[in-house]
Amino acid sequence: MNPGSNVQNEASVLRSVAGACRADPLPCDHSARMQEAMERAGDPAEHWVVFPPPPLVARVIVGPVPDMPPAGLADFIKPVADDEGRVVDWLFNRDGSDAADLKAYSEWRRSWERAWELGPLTNLRTLQRIVTGMEDVPRVVALLASLVARPEAARIEPSDVADLLTQLEAVRAAIAGEGRVGTAIVDQTRRRRSTVGFSRTWTTPDEPELIAANTTTAIFLDPTDGLVVVEQATGLRRITDVVETDLRGEVVVVTNRSGQTIELEAAAARPLAWIVPASLRWMVRPIPEVVVWSGLFARLPDALRVAAATHEVISFTIDRNS
Repeated sequence: MNPGSNVQNEASVLRSVAGACRADPLPCDHSARMQEAMERAGDPAEHWVVFPPPPLVARVIVGPVPDMPPAGLADFIKPVADDEGRVVDWLFNRDGSDAADLKAYSEWRRSWERAWELGPLTNLRTLQRIVTGMEDVPRVVALLASLVARPEAARIEPSDVADLLTQLEAVRAAIAGEGRVGTAIVDQTRRRRSTVGFSRTWTTPDEPELIAANTTTAIFLDPTDGLVVVEQATGLRRITDVVETDLRGEVVVVTNRSGQTIELEAAAARPLAWIVPASLRWMVRPIPEVVVWSGLFARLPDALRVAAATHEVISFTIDRNS
């Protein structure tokens, strides 16, 4: 695949996201997640963004849901009641809140609920396509279909736990045996406490996949060229097979596997910062594809065992606060 055709494919991805585009490779678009907020703020259409997808979270209630919120959180959360008027959940409202309020809310939830992050729904869509052709794993096939179709309506009953544990392990072993390769982002920021694991993971897509973008810069995952950055703030530039992003200086430096670099001003580089929030330097690493779904294969079994022990249902949410 030559660079010209890749640029055309990337523009095609953006057209499919936007539904309409300008003549240049970065058409006017904004993600569904941001459209309502931008309309409320009165931003012009050209101020569009596409954020990396938020994670799916499995949740199990392990204690009584409080009837009243803590005094310090009363202004930022609202109750969710069932048909009989009982409070079954509390939702966080970001308006007027700050990071300390979100942290307090998360700590309060942990007193009556356990939660496991399973990774972005985009990765689960890819897994669904793989699993659909497998035999003897109908519970996993049905679960992935429900998560992809309506994630926040999906449920796992305690009676399904044993079958799901067995079938999840069968799927994991089958994918691990195929030896395919995925992509991971590793945070290289120096911290007092080092981070463990990968900040983001992706499967290798069949066609260019848009990861994050604003009006000047788009980041793609390409089946041939790896992680690709396309930038048009100062004339169209494109760098393929990106292996490192350094956000520590006055300009952001993006380096590829051949040692080539491009420098971006802060505004143009924002999508690179969104990929790993709070990171000042991150690197791209190949990983076994099965690791892309480590959240599902390692964390969901933990949730299943807790659900079985407590006789509670597992529910799912999209963590839009991440």
